[in-house]
Amino acid sequence: MPKLLFLLFLVGLTIIRTVFPDNRYITAATLQYPPYEYSENDIPKGLAIDIIREIFKRTTPTREVKFYFYPWARAVIQVKTGKNDILFNAGKNKTRQQWGRYVNSTLILQQYALFTRKGSNISLTSDLLNTQQYSIGIRRGYLYGSGALRQALDKGKFKTIYKTDSVEQSVHMLLAGRTDFFVADIIPTLYYLRKQALIDKLEMIKTPNNKNLIVLEWPTYLLFSKKNFSKKFVANVEAILNNMKKDGTYSSIYQHYTTYN
Repeated sequence: MPKLLFLLFLVGLTIIRTVFPDNRYITAATLQYPPYEYSENDIPKGLAIDIIREIFKRTTPTREVKFYFYPWARAVIQVKTGKNDILFNAGKNKTRQQWGRYVNSTLILQQYALFTRKGSNISLTSDLLNTQQYSIGIRRGYLYGSGALRQALDKGKFKTIYKTDSVEQSVHMLLAGRTDFFVADIIPTLYYLRKQALIDKLEMIKTPNNKNLIVLEWPTYLLFSKKNFSKKFVANVEAILNNMKKDGTYSSIYQHYTTYN
């Protein structure tokens, strides 16, 4: 009988720790992707970092978050196996839902545009049907959703398609005249251009009505390991993030990284 009671105690303790995690720190895994998330002098910084820190300041009890940066594939494995608690800036897919719990409130909405040399005077329609004369740079391994851009790429609607491995390489190929434009996430690209004093060299392609041509919107999320956290805990985090959006905190953090003098 004592042994049975002891086993029941251990099972109960395990359940309690999963539903109500203890006061230890939480570990969050991702890749280096400034200004969303990056390490500067070993200090984690960035838009997503600040949002996550604020979330866990509002939990009861509050929790410290330790951030770890890996190549993306390893970051996924770290959370899938429960070695880290959260994968963040993660797109949704069915495979990840087998081992993780998504916070169903967008962490970052990534918007992709086409960047060209300033003064190129290129104007494109949102259906990308008038692109046959242009060469485009795309990132190697990126899927680009299922909309007009993906269809144009699949149907060979561009004169030439060049693949690159970084924003830096995309910019260099553009300035060297090897491409007419490249597709990239707006916020990180503008961040890189300002850091490199190249912001006056490039511009975003516009539609005929003079609006920036957004070719893809890609929401990303917080993803908790099922091994470490319950539905109840994740639902509480989701409620906190939604409250941050309602009270203006989320917008204030966003503006800090997207408003420039």
